[in-house]
Amino acid sequence: METTIVIIFLLIFIVIQEYFNKQERKKLIDAYLAKNITELKQAEAIEKSKPIPPPAEVSPDFIPMDEVTDEQFDVAIRKELGEETVADKFKEKFAKVRRQVGR
Repeated sequence: METTIVIIFLLIFIVIQEYFNKQERKKLIDAYLAKNITELKQAEAIEKSKPIPPPAEVSPDFIPMDEVTDEQFDVAIRKELGEETVADKFKEKFAKVRRQVGR
């Protein structure tokens, strides 16, 4: 009974030790391959950051930015905000001033 417990304990210890050794070995190899400390820090930061998952689906009304006109852009902003934009308010004020000056 005692020997079984000791064997299980040793197996758990070996697995944990192997896990930490792999981590240290990876850090050592990264440090060896890095040209300087800045490159090493950047590699560590990249490793710790989570990757951004790709979007599941593209909406059917998606238009690439290169092909969007100003009017289409304004419509999309209004649709997303659900209210009038600052540009709309400016256009209203500008039109009001033009009407006053035009009289």
